[in-house]
Amino acid sequence: MDVTDPRIIQYIRSRDPEERMKAVRALGQVHSAEALRYLATIYAQDPDDLVRDLALQAGRHVKKMRAAAHWVGEGIQERDLGDDNFLDDDLLFDDDLLEE
Repeated sequence: MDVTDPRIIQYIRSRDPEERMKAVRALGQVHSAEALRYLATIYAQDPDDLVRDLALQAGRHVKKMRAAAHWVGEGIQERDLGDDNFLDDDLLFDDDLLEE
């Protein structure tokens, strides 16, 4: 998955906070520096507290995954969600994974 996927961009720009949270969850699964930049912007600018909180948690998760990949000396492969599975509930973050 690429952070420039039009579906993610569409959800980021949505007026519906639930759709913006779906975008945040998708970005949290990408584990890239570009995803971190998007999450930081969402955290700084989104009008909804829940979306901002989720962006913070997702950003922490991405940073943790990137650090772990660097530590073991190999990159994390982007998760292939496939077009039909994009943002399905069973692919979204488990809240336990986001806790530090």
